[in-house]
Amino acid sequence: MTFRLPEPPALDLMEIRRTAAGHSSRLRRGDALRRLAASDFPDRHRDLESILGNEENPEGLRCLAAVLLARQTGGNALPILARHADHAAPDVLDHIVRAIGQIGDQPMLTLLDRIQTTAPAWIGSHASFAAALIAYRHRLDGRAIELPPDL
Repeated sequence: MTFRLPEPPALDLMEIRRTAAGHSSRLRRGDALRRLAASDFPDRHRDLESILGNEENPEGLRCLAAVLLARQTGGNALPILARHADHAAPDVLDHIVRAIGQIGDQPMLTLLDRIQTTAPAWIGSHASFAAALIAYRHRLDGRAIELPPDL
């Protein structure tokens, strides 16, 4: 016997956008957000930003929006992530930092350096790693991934 999850309902793009924004309940919001991010809707980054920036949304949904923004093409994600880094809740900020580490470039190093000194230590260590990852990817000197002393 094989267990199969039911197929999610077929929805048009406008219904997916409404669900992602919290205005419909035919689908879980996280699923709608994933569908929206995978769609060919040209302004999907704006919908993702709207969810990321709305503090009334659950933190898990805002974290998902940060992750999905990093997977978008077109160069819209970095400015959006940077704009929301200054006033994000700690868990959301952590996901923003990780997303910046995945797609960031040299100008993002200044933001990550600031986060290292102002955010809680656990986020600061993730910002340090994200900066090292960017430096490695772009072949920038002066940033190394620090190994724990017990290795």
